[in-house]
Amino acid sequence: MEPSTKPAWTRRLLRTPDAGSEIPELVSEQVAIEPAAVVVEPGCALDGRLVTERLVRIEGDFRGSIETSAGVVIEESGSVVGDIQARSVTIRGAVVGDVAASREVLLKASGRLQGDVVTSSFELVRGGYFNGRTQMLRPQDWSRRMVDSPAPGAQV
Repeated sequence: MEPSTKPAWTRRLLRTPDAGSEIPELVSEQVAIEPAAVVVEPGCALDGRLVTERLVRIEGDFRGSIETSAGVVIEESGSVVGDIQARSVTIRGAVVGDVAASREVLLKASGRLQGDVVTSSFELVRGGYFNGRTQMLRPQDWSRRMVDSPAPGAQV
């Protein structure tokens, strides 16, 4: 396997025979394996800048910035001190910093967020704590915002 090729597995299916044939056909196709999540486990502390295309799951403590084209999940045992930029962000733990999510921000009942939010959809579940400002963008305006302006909290 070439280093640049994503890992894959082979799916084999029996295709229903065509009208003129009675014998099923065996079909094989390559299916890409999605990359695993980046996990900061409970009891771990990580400082710095995390940039990835994978899902990020924070179960421990993270200080710094997180940038991903996928989602970020902060579990009840997790905390983030820093800015987050992702497709979607689910907060069950604690975040102190600004959050920019192109799709949605979900603040669950156990979640705490101290910082500003820029997103297309913001859901605050009863019991969740939020102290900050929100800016709601239509999904079609999101790409223009990413080109025209810096991320929340960025130095200009």
